[in-house]
Amino acid sequence: MPYLSDTRNPPIVIMAASGEMSSADWQALYTDTDDLLAREREFAVLLEVREVKVPDFIDLRECAVFLRERTSKLGRWHRGIACVSASPLIRGLLKGVVQLGALPMPIASFESTEEARLWLAERLTEGRAGAAARPG
Repeated sequence: MPYLSDTRNPPIVIMAASGEMSSADWQALYTDTDDLLAREREFAVLLEVREVKVPDFIDLRECAVFLRERTSKLGRWHRGIACVSASPLIRGLLKGVVQLGALPMPIASFESTEEARLWLAERLTEGRAGAAARPG
């Protein structure tokens, strides 16, 4: 299966795709995201897409709609997506999904997993600092 994930050890969760993603792969990604949001705890996604084929526009649009429908929860719990890919096309498509969905979490592209993890750790630290500053 081209989509695999490890969501057992947040706050940084790993989602990886390779080859061509099927509708079952997209559904698994959506289920993982809903499960993470249901936990009501901060998380960030390390998205490994070094070997993924370019998704169809319809799949990208559906992904943007899925995420847009969860904007409130994403803004509360999701601290960012670090995309690891050497492909400028894949990185550009991911940014397009974020723009189409008007998403509340930041996204950044990296060529190395180490850089991506450091960036995610910074996002998580910023999220905790912001939560501590909020009254209530």
